[in-house]
Amino acid sequence: GNLLLREGKFEEAKQYAQHYVNELKSGGYEAQELFEALNILAFSYIRRTLSKDAIPIVEEMLSLCDALPDVIRLTKTFRCNNILGLLHFELSRSNEGLTYLERAHEIALELGDKNILSTITGNLGLVHSSLSNDVKALELLRYSEDISIELKTYDHLAIVSDNIATIFNKHGDYTKALEYFSKALTLHTNSNAKDGIGRALGHI
Repeated sequence: GNLLLREGKFEEAKQYAQHYVNELKSGGYEAQELFEALNILAFSYIRRTLSKDAIPIVEEMLSLCDALPDVIRLTKTFRCNNILGLLHFELSRSNEGLTYLERAHEIALELGDKNILSTITGNLGLVHSSLSNDVKALELLRYSEDISIELKTYDHLAIVSDNIATIFNKHGDYTKALEYFSKALTLHTNSNAKDGIGRALGHI
């Protein structure tokens, strides 16, 4: 299933994952195994931007988290809340998205993992910007930027740079907007992320 997702064969991944989920539910299952099967199913929709179809699947994943082994329970709970936040945001339900992302942020702080802190602060910044809380958005995005530079997670830094540039652009600070869109373009080019390259060029 994951291989099919990586190859962009999303409908095939969906069919495989649904069969896998049905088989697990009919014959008894471990929570972790069902969680991973549902994850493949959810992303077969998410990768096709079918957010509405993915939400109930991710909600089911979240409901399984309490039954997962302690060593992964918090990380998987973070993952579900983060995904649900972004899915609601994509459906223009920014306030609902913010609720899930704030829960994910609390978990990230509890875990003390800089990688997921960078991810969630970047996502929170995006949602706050959509709600016109641009001062808060910029604060969160700059924090995410600093961690991305420290950890050398350049793919994430490219996305954060795009989002920072968008805020400057919205407020008419075109010099800063160009600076950050150009930074994003360089990072996307280095990783050959063609969709990111296209977005950055369009903005510039």
